[in-house]
Order: sequence, then C-alpha cells, then structure tokens
Amino acid sequence: MAATLTIVGPLDPSGLSSAEADARLRRDGPNTVHVAAGRSALTVLLRQFRSPLVLILVIAAAVSGLVQQWLEGGIILAIVLDGPLLGLVQKYRASKAVAALQRRWSPWRPIRSHEPVQGRSRR
Repeated sequence: MAATLTIVGPLDPSGLSSAEADARLRRDGPNTVHVAAGRSALTVLLRQFRSPLVLILVIAAAVSGLVQQWLEGGIILAIVLDGPLLGLVQKYRASKAVAALQRRWSPWRPIRSHEPVQGRSRR
C-alpha cells in the first residue's frame, strides 16, 4: 500500500487537477489496453509445428511409411497433429476471451471535469 501511494501520490477526494491530469497523460500515456495484431488461424497452426520434437516425429512418421509400418506411422501422425490442433483451439479461445474483456471494458473512458463527479451511494 505504501509503495502504491508513493507512485500514485497523495489522494485528494476532489480528484486530480487538470494540470496534474495533463502531466500524468504526458508522462504515462493514455489509459488504454494495448492488443497485439491478430494472427490468422493458419499462421497460429503453422507456428505450432516449429518445435524440433514435432519435426522429429514427422520424420519418424515418414520413415514408418517408407517401411510400410502404416499403423505406427498413423499413430505418430495422430500424436503430431493432436498437439498443434489443441494449441490452436486454446489460442482461439484465449483470443475470444480477450476480445470479450475488451468489449466489456470499452465503455469506460477517462473523463475530464473541473467539478467532482458524484458517485452512486450503496444502500
């Protein structure tokens, strides 16, 4: 708590002055959430295959196919495809959750007022 107060400064029930708000805006920037640009599903899926272990398993599946061990090759390919597909689903769900949070928070904007803003009282 003390560390936060030293960063934020003294608390004033009337809020920040316009000069202090402008100084903090110049110093810290706007109060926004920065989001990286979205990637396509194909890009996310292909990035899942960059692991050396995945490449070794693909080679093992190819060798199994060359020696006509179809069952073993199929099992290896199923394992290889399972991980990246699950990773794609997880990343897709996470990006949807982040987008939902952003939509939920989007109506909140900083306000500038020279008069105190009255809040709702709790009963």
